[in-house]
Amino acid sequence: MPTVAIPSLMRNLTEGKDIVSVKGNTLREIINNLENRYPGTKEKLCDVDRIHPSVNVYVNGVLTRTAMHDHIDADAELHFLPAISGGVMQTQEMQETDVLQPIPDRLVVLTFDDGNKSDYTNVAPLLKRYGFGATFFITEGLGFLNSKDHYVTWEEVRELHNEGFEIGNHTRHHKNVNTQSKKELLNDLIHIDNKCEENGIPKPETFCYPGDSRGPETIEVLREKRYRFARRGVGPEFPYNLEGGCGPAYDPDVHHPLVIPSTGVPGPNYEFKDFVWTVEQAKNGKIAVLTFHGVPALEHPWVDTSPELFKTYMDYLRDDGYTVIALRDLAKYVNPSEVTGKSITYFP
Repeated sequence: MPTVAIPSLMRNLTEGKDIVSVKGNTLREIINNLENRYPGTKEKLCDVDRIHPSVNVYVNGVLTRTAMHDHIDADAELHFLPAISGGVMQTQEMQETDVLQPIPDRLVVLTFDDGNKSDYTNVAPLLKRYGFGATFFITEGLGFLNSKDHYVTWEEVRELHNEGFEIGNHTRHHKNVNTQSKKELLNDLIHIDNKCEENGIPKPETFCYPGDSRGPETIEVLREKRYRFARRGVGPEFPYNLEGGCGPAYDPDVHHPLVIPSTGVPGPNYEFKDFVWTVEQAKNGKIAVLTFHGVPALEHPWVDTSPELFKTYMDYLRDDGYTVIALRDLAKYVNPSEVTGKSITYFP
């Protein structure tokens, strides 16, 4: 089983032990099992359900950007060390940048908005079969609370998480955030956080904008909530079409991590040739981000993608060797703390 080297400042919690063996197949399982044996250790290492920004994780002597859900080999040796700035050592941000993986061509992010029932019944089984990652953005707005034939239950959301998919925050009410005060928006976000925690799901670290609306105050709230990434739609660079369309590829050198554009939004106005164009933008350091709204969208046919067409899209990604990830997994390639000079766009 993995071994964990205990920092000197935490050995008062581990009965003085500097090395312990801990069961677990992921970083989350290892830390939770460490906490069960030595209460108080998780608080030192984590900020809720993510590694604390002041802590660096070394796996087999290599500084990594390992996420809580990532696999850890049974013979791995883990070190948790403070991120020290100044002097001989680099800052945490510089260290993280040094170990970022290069962005490969054919890197695609899959996202699914609104918590449609088809996310659970049609989408997740196919993605699991193909080994694809994805983010499901959950809101209790629209018909979520009353139309359970059309929307997932929280038990099904928990199952999506247990299957390894990311659960993101899409606000409680799915309102135009530009019409909300900062307090109202914050309360909406906290509500989804709390529902996730009640159901054994980590507090979301990514967000998407309902209806693509966003303004300066929205960005301030997301910063205060310490979201790592947030996804928007296609505008203002491309024309907004309710029934689907194309948008810009995500360029980490240009776009702010809290305003990541959608490169393709499938719907009735979006054909297979548009899909091919979308994913072909994933090259030269740019990433294609796909935004779906139901496969099918039973309550909103104007944003619908048929299961048959969706499978055609996924077959294309599989057969052409695309890497398909959740939004959170961008942290393997992009440092979300590097924001100076990055473009922020607003939308009404």
